[in-house]
Order: sequence, then structure tokens, then C-alpha cells
Amino acid sequence: MRETPAFARLKKRLFGLATGEVTEVGPLAALLAGCWREFAGGDPERICAGKLYRMETVRWHPPVLSFTMERHRAMGVGSTRAELQNWRVNLDRKIAQCERSRTYRQALPRSGAVKIEPIARELADNIIAGRADQWLK
Repeated sequence: MRETPAFARLKKRLFGLATGEVTEVGPLAALLAGCWREFAGGDPERICAGKLYRMETVRWHPPVLSFTMERHRAMGVGSTRAELQNWRVNLDRKIAQCERSRTYRQALPRSGAVKIEPIARELADNIIAGRADQWLK
């Protein structure tokens, strides 16, 4: 199977690197984004090429590029934590696999704890006294 120019550029860059930690992530993320659609496996996690700039803890162990990526899906529905996903991209097999770690990062500050006891006490007092309360229907 013939390689696309974008994939060939990615391979050339990666195979020119020493094995281990990759420190210059930006250029590598751009090269990977250029051929991301060629890898099987990225679609179920809805990773579009434009999100690859979030790659961190990038390691190269030929033929596998591995990295962690912060995902914000749950934050769209109110969570303050981002899921951390571990990815393995095999250049020989052209497969991108997400190994979900079920670890999270606190992305936004948590709201303070709500002290329920005073609220419950006030409601109970109002119920016992027969007073109207906006929370009682």
C-alpha cells in the first residue's frame, strides 16, 4: 500500500528521533494531525485531528508513539474534571488505540460543599410549625 505524503513526513520525523520521551510535541502533533484519518481506531473516541495539540507525556518506542490526552466531554454536562486517556499509535499497523485509564484531572475548581443539616433543620422546623416555605409544596 502506498504511503501518503503526510504519513511519510510523520514517519520520517519519528524514525529520526531517539527512543524515549519526546520533548518537542507541537511539530509532532501537527504532523500526526495531518494524517490522523489514516489510522484506524480514533473515530470511536471522537478524536479529531485538531485536538491532538493536547498531547502530553509523549513517548516514542518504534513503531509505537504513545501519549496522554486530556478529554473534556463530561465538562460539557457540568463536570469539573477532565478524563485522561492514554493513546498508542502504531505506525506499522496504522492503528490508534485508546487505553482508557479512568483517571481524571481537576480542570476547574470544585464548588464548595453544601451543608445540608441547617437546611434540613429549617425545613423540619417550618413543617412542624405549619409555616409556609418556598421549598414546601
